[in-house]
Amino acid sequence: MRHNEISDMMYTINNAESIGKRRCIVRNSKVARGIMKILKKMEFVKDFKVIENGRSGIIEIDLNSRINKAKALNPRFSVKNNEYEKWEKRYLPAKGFGILIVSTTKGLMTHEDAKANEIGGRIISYIY
Repeated sequence: MRHNEISDMMYTINNAESIGKRRCIVRNSKVARGIMKILKKMEFVKDFKVIENGRSGIIEIDLNSRINKAKALNPRFSVKNNEYEKWEKRYLPAKGFGILIVSTTKGLMTHEDAKANEIGGRIISYIY
């Protein structure tokens, strides 16, 4: 039984990358699609497609072996627009290496986009 879809998605991606698979399948949700759009934009994954199966659907992800670690954060920490550097130091291995995915009032975005727009939010996950 699944309790946290974002965490399950990140573990599936992480495990598929670690054993060298080129594709993986995760559950479809609005947040999962938003995260996948960010990962595609940042070139962590090649492509993804949503497949409807009569239930919630699934997302098929084409990996390109660029992810070292992908993890969801629980609890989701609130962050102000001037505190991103503190969280970068805590979760990312080096400055400019990897991204934090932040849920803001303007939707899901990377921490760099949130800093540029001067928006705070909640940190959902990190990938590097």
